[in-house]
Amino acid sequence: LSRVYSVSGTTITGGSIATIDTAASFTQYNASIIPMELLSADRVIALYYSAASNRMCASVLNLSGTTITVGTKQVNSSFGLGENAGRCAIKNISTNKVAIIYHASNSSSATVLVATVSGDIVTWGTSYGSISTIAIAQSNTAQIGLEKLSTNDKFIVFYATAATNITTLF
Repeated sequence: LSRVYSVSGTTITGGSIATIDTAASFTQYNASIIPMELLSADRVIALYYSAASNRMCASVLNLSGTTITVGTKQVNSSFGLGENAGRCAIKNISTNKVAIIYHASNSSSATVLVATVSGDIVTWGTSYGSISTIAIAQSNTAQIGLEKLSTNDKFIVFYATAATNITTLF
């Protein structure tokens, strides 16, 4: 579910609730965070796990005031997320591109990919494969993230596990 809130002083008012995906499923393992990223002043992209497909999905949310219209769910058919769905991050890196890093299910590695967003359609790019040097532990202690650099189409990824220090990769 998704909702836009308005703030006036210290008063919060909620808009109408929008259902992003009726088949989405969350467990104690993957319910921690649903990464969202602003695409423009009135569009947001959300990443989440869908039990119906056992895959990472994305939906574009179109905003008008406090009303949300949800675009068509786009399923990443290449990689499942399973219990690790909460370990993903997204960042808008240029006008119509987002970078994504995620921990694929049953894997000790992370995967990086770029997706193109056109209107409500998310087109998944070719992944950078499993970044074996990342070696993310399959435990709830692993952390991953990414940030856009000042130049379009460049970003940095970072990770930490219970057994390592925080490390960065370009």
